[in-house]
Amino acid sequence: MRERTLLLGEQRGMVGVLTEPSAEVGAVDRPLVVLLNAGLLPRIGPYRLWVRLARQLAAEGFAVLRFDLSGIGDSEPRQDALGFEEAALDDIRQVLDQMARSRGVRRFVLMGLCSGADNSYLAALRDDRIVGIVLMDGYAYRTPGFYLRYFGRRLLRRRSWYSLGRLALEQVRARLPRVLGPAPMNPSVRPVPDYVRAFPPRAQVAAGLRSLAARGVHIYVIYTSGMDGHYNHRTQFLRAFRDVDFRGHLTLDYFAESDHTFTELRSQRALVEAVVAWTRRAFPAHIAVRSAEPQVRSG
Repeated sequence: MRERTLLLGEQRGMVGVLTEPSAEVGAVDRPLVVLLNAGLLPRIGPYRLWVRLARQLAAEGFAVLRFDLSGIGDSEPRQDALGFEEAALDDIRQVLDQMARSRGVRRFVLMGLCSGADNSYLAALRDDRIVGIVLMDGYAYRTPGFYLRYFGRRLLRRRSWYSLGRLALEQVRARLPRVLGPAPMNPSVRPVPDYVRAFPPRAQVAAGLRSLAARGVHIYVIYTSGMDGHYNHRTQFLRAFRDVDFRGHLTLDYFAESDHTFTELRSQRALVEAVVAWTRRAFPAHIAVRSAEPQVRSG
């Protein structure tokens, strides 16, 4: 295995690390795997997870590039006024273009967690060179089964009844200022803005998934219990997108024992093992294999 640092992008302002297989293993006719930032975390990934994943994939014969988008980690900020999403997609395009020119890469597999999953999906819609995506805790859409499990589990917990009582009390307190007037504010304390991750309309994502499946893109969807507010059982993705024919290109996993960032080592090991196995199956050397039906596994 070999690792080297690269300066990427049209302005060479982005920093990445390319992990390559050893000469004995080789990387015959396989796509380049690209690991994207998870939110604002640098290219090492949560708890160095991307480092472990890159090195294990290299041991299987895949070259892997993990790089920082502009303004994240060691990469310089952009000098234009593009928003976060458009800037990220343009960064990805520039990096893929550079790897195509410098290394002759024709196919890419993008992998990402949270915003990295979103960027992987959106980039694949724009770039036919992307032949596979791994979406970890990506867009999630609630189904009747989600609500049945969400409320059913809470009704069976004594602690949930206590929480419900606290919520009712908080609602009463929230209405008191209307009667008593607002409480004095401490000018030294600044309110912290809420961050709400917005998902596109389900129908829009379904149309995108159809186009990717028609193109033959291999799609590996992974969810964790860290998405409990949006996703809580292994077949929810299939239920949410029952109107999408994935043409045998979908694999689905649910890591019920893992949090959103795979904090525990056992969760990291399970994820690396699963992703490496999927990549090996989807992109064997010299041979393109397509499965007949969606595969659903529980973590």
